[in-house]
Amino acid sequence: MEVHRIVVRARIGELRAVPVWRDLMQLGLRVGEWTIRVDRELNVESLSLDVLGMRQTDVNELRTRLRSALPSALSVDVYQPGIPETNTRLRR
Repeated sequence: MEVHRIVVRARIGELRAVPVWRDLMQLGLRVGEWTIRVDRELNVESLSLDVLGMRQTDVNELRTRLRSALPSALSVDVYQPGIPETNTRLRR
């Protein structure tokens, strides 16, 4: 089964996880592992989620939704771990 990793980064205090989870649920996507990290030196927090069985149309739709729902995000990455050419990064 294919796994795509979604990583959303924002300044500390500006990461909004609810819109991410809402978009995943509305698209009917299944999440495996997830983590939240805070880097106080860089003043960045991140939410990483492994999404199972995601089609390319889901990737495109999720990217569009996250761009709209997370105006404060520094970046949104969607990629398949271990396959570097699948990385699609949205930067503000």
